[in-house]
Amino acid sequence: MTGTLLRGLILFLLEVICEGEPTRAGPETMLHPHEQDKLVHQTSRWVLKLFNDSLPFSRAESFCRGQFSSLITLEQSEDKEETVELLRQTGFRSPVWVRDHNRSASKMVAFSRQYLEFSALKFPKESHEGFARVTVSFPVLSSVSVCVRVQWNTDWNDVSTVFSYAAPVLTNEFQLRGRVDMQGHIHLALIIHGKHFPYKASFANDGAWHHICVTWSRISNHWAIYVDGDRKDMGSGTDMDRDIHGDGILILGQDQDSFGGNFTEPFFGNITDLNIWNVSLETIHVRALNLCLATIQEKFFSWNLSLINSHHVVKEVQAPLFCPAVHQQMELQGCRTLQGWSDQLPPLGWTDCSDFLPFICRSSP
Repeated sequence: MTGTLLRGLILFLLEVICEGEPTRAGPETMLHPHEQDKLVHQTSRWVLKLFNDSLPFSRAESFCRGQFSSLITLEQSEDKEETVELLRQTGFRSPVWVRDHNRSASKMVAFSRQYLEFSALKFPKESHEGFARVTVSFPVLSSVSVCVRVQWNTDWNDVSTVFSYAAPVLTNEFQLRGRVDMQGHIHLALIIHGKHFPYKASFANDGAWHHICVTWSRISNHWAIYVDGDRKDMGSGTDMDRDIHGDGILILGQDQDSFGGNFTEPFFGNITDLNIWNVSLETIHVRALNLCLATIQEKFFSWNLSLINSHHVVKEVQAPLFCPAVHQQMELQGCRTLQGWSDQLPPLGWTDCSDFLPFICRSSP
């Protein structure tokens, strides 16, 4: 019995040591002794120590615990002021991990509902006239992201238009369309400023709901198509050096061969959860949206059937959607960061929890 307890104790100590040590050398092995003092800041309440060693968020927390301390928490205003002072004293010009006191760290979240019910629009195959118009005024857009959930009719194999945005000066200003191949896969393609990109991003034509996001930015001259949280296609083009025209018309389920009319290439199936941003979303935001989690990005348009006028053949239906939010919520939403080297930038931000960043441990004096 004694031998078993001794072996258990040894294994426990080894686990604590392995978990607490960073994979790369810490600042003590890289800095001259007089430089190490600059990484420590003592206040009346705490001793703050900056570790100029990059780790993912969860491992930074584990390392601080191994040092009998905790990752810095900006629970009070003086906590933030003291931490920023340490960063400025050291001349540190990189974001660092900080812990958000409003939610537990590195903890699996048990979601009470994995199914959410959405109000959807049904575009029946019996009629080629079905369409829905989003009744909002569109500004000039230098960046845009459009996300939507679609359920394709498995009996339709021709080209289908998920949405088309037409401007008064160009009908094919921004459009998402799809077509089915002989193997039963749906391939998606974007049209931007009238330029038709190849059908490439694909997913199974299985009759299930799929989450689709498209992003575009004039500044980066870059576009992307995401399906179910994964980036399936991306590219750039020489014809994208201008903004998307404003004062346009956004139609769901039809291609506009003229401004707001002369519809062709209809979509058959169900559409819901259309949301639009005037920014180009990052991959972490798209993944969160796919899992039915909110993002911190402000929407230009949120799914609201009262702001959509539909043809009489298009019916409102209720759709239970499975939301596969079974991973760590913090990794999906991002983890809190702090930077103190610029007065022009917001001091607090968010980034992917798997990124490697420096961190600050806090302990009692």
